[in-house]
Amino acid sequence: MSTIYRHKFTPTFMTRLEEWVSVHKFDENEAFIDNWQLWCRSNELVIENERETLEKNGCKKNIHTKMYKTVRYYLKHKKEGKTEPKKRRPYISLDKDLIEDMDRHVEFSNKKPQQAYVDFLESDFNTNINNTVSELKYIGLSEIDIFYKIKKTYKNRCYIYKTLNK
Repeated sequence: MSTIYRHKFTPTFMTRLEEWVSVHKFDENEAFIDNWQLWCRSNELVIENERETLEKNGCKKNIHTKMYKTVRYYLKHKKEGKTEPKKRRPYISLDKDLIEDMDRHVEFSNKKPQQAYVDFLESDFNTNINNTVSELKYIGLSEIDIFYKIKKTYKNRCYIYKTLNK
């Protein structure tokens, strides 16, 4: 049997804790602690059953400390409802010829990525850069965004080359 490092409370016990937190979520610290101690005294039997269950599963921690930390630092600050994921912008890829040119330039450059990028812009690869810029302008990107994207891609290609050739 594998070792369990994170012992969870049973779902019914978690429901009890969540119900208690929903009532005392906005209590002042002193009142929160007083109400917590009162709840623990009135639910000793349930807490004892939960302690036995956790001990059967191999938990050696103090259950009262574990409960208090769960209530105080997790459940009390848990946000209500589901959060909506952020809307992602569509990915715009660069021309494969330009990426191959970047790879060739990175392979033979011994400079830092920042200086190598400046050399790349001034090198013989201008035709592919100009073609890519015109394609991306047609899509609707500004020139600043286009060169930022080319710069990020170039630096990423430097990183990839460096990690693959260690």
